[in-house]
Amino acid sequence: MDLKLTENQKELVCKNHNLIYAFLKAHGLCASEGEDWYGVAAEGLCKAARAFRAESGVRFSTLAYVCMENEIKKVMRRHNGLSVCSLDEPAAPDEDYLLGEAVAELRDFTMEVELRADIGSALEALSVRDRKIMALLFKGARHKQVAAAAGVSQSTVSRVCSRFLIRVLGDGWRGGRGR
Repeated sequence: MDLKLTENQKELVCKNHNLIYAFLKAHGLCASEGEDWYGVAAEGLCKAARAFRAESGVRFSTLAYVCMENEIKKVMRRHNGLSVCSLDEPAAPDEDYLLGEAVAELRDFTMEVELRADIGSALEALSVRDRKIMALLFKGARHKQVAAAAGVSQSTVSRVCSRFLIRVLGDGWRGGRGR
């Protein structure tokens, strides 16, 4: 197989060079990997130029995308599909925050969603009186104020709060002050 490009093929590659950047961006390849993946995608673009036949009715950009994708997949298969990104890289091209910050935000969001679900199920398990106590505590009322409003003792408010926290966070929330 002749790997050299004809003049027409070289012209086709030069005119469609920006397809490489569009392809890399569309496939979400990390910015620092762009240099590594650029060469792989460029190889796919050259293969597309060699295989392109205008009379086939297929647009060159369509063929180029398929060829670039095949080259990327071939490299990923060779490396067991692993793609290495540093958490110190930008999360996306032209972004100010780092990938590590984006991952931390996602982790925090996921934890918040799970915590909300745990709080919801723990609230459903409470009696009407205990739900009222927790609602007042959520609004920022002090134990003494909650006790007066609910007609219970401060120690009852504290016990309800402790049982609720154990249901939501588990027994380890006390930080070693268990009973």
